[in-house]
Amino acid sequence: MPRWPPTDPELLAAIDVLDALGMPYAELWRRLRPVARRIGCRQPTYWLVRRRAIENRRRKLERSRVVAEVYRDLARGVVPVRWR
Repeated sequence: MPRWPPTDPELLAAIDVLDALGMPYAELWRRLRPVARRIGCRQPTYWLVRRRAIENRRRKLERSRVVAEVYRDLARGVVPVRWR
């Protein structure tokens, strides 16, 4: 049995959109309160918002590393490592 009810997908999308602005976790959490009321769901916990934002930022960093690696290989005139 799950410990918490599932989070509304619209609220998760709002977390992703607001996190793209790169604001601190607490500010992100505060700005989600009116969004949750407008959607008609429970306010997300700070920890849910923080975990989601940390995961988003980790993925973004990984993508930027891959892009940098591909650009480096292309600048050297070799086939990018990811496609060898």
